[in-house]
Amino acid sequence: MIRRPPRSTLFPYTTLFRSSETGTLRFAGLPNFAPEILQRVRVKDPLKAKHLKKALEGLAEEGVTQLFRPNIGADFIVGAVGQLQFEVMADRLANEYQLEVAFEPAPYAEARWLGGEKVDVEDFAGKHRGAMASDIDEQPVFLAKSSWEIGYVAERYPKVRFERSKERA
Repeated sequence: MIRRPPRSTLFPYTTLFRSSETGTLRFAGLPNFAPEILQRVRVKDPLKAKHLKKALEGLAEEGVTQLFRPNIGADFIVGAVGQLQFEVMADRLANEYQLEVAFEPAPYAEARWLGGEKVDVEDFAGKHRGAMASDIDEQPVFLAKSSWEIGYVAERYPKVRFERSKERA
C-alpha cells in the first residue's frame, strides 16, 4: 500500500522509504542534522532586534543555517556545518535585510534534539534549563559544552534520546 502526501507537499527532495514493520511506504521530510559549529549572533543596532529575529527565522526555514533560541537569555544561537555558511549568512543579512551582525563563539559545542516520552523530556529539560533551547519548529534542543557532556547526561537519563538529526515536515 502506498500512501502519498497531498500533491502540494511533494517536491524534488522528498525521500521515500519502506517501513519494515508495516510493509507500507511513506514519504519523509528533509532531515536536519546537528550542526558542527554553534555561534551567537547579535545585531549591531539594538533597535533592529525584531528584524533580526524575522531574518534568522527566514534563513532557517530555507535551510541556510539552523536557529536555536535558548530558554534562558536573549541571544540567538546559529548552527552550521562549516564557517562558510556563517559568511554567506552575514552577507545575506547585510544585503537582503540591511542588518549588520556580529558572530561570537557560543558557550556550546554540540546540539541534540530530545526525544522520548513527554514526561521524561520535560523532567530532563527542567533540570537542565540553562542548556535548553528551542529550534525553529519549537522542538526541545539540548545545547552541550562538549560531546562528553552529551554522553554523560545520556547515561544519567536513559529514557531520553539525544538525537543527531530530526525530520522536518
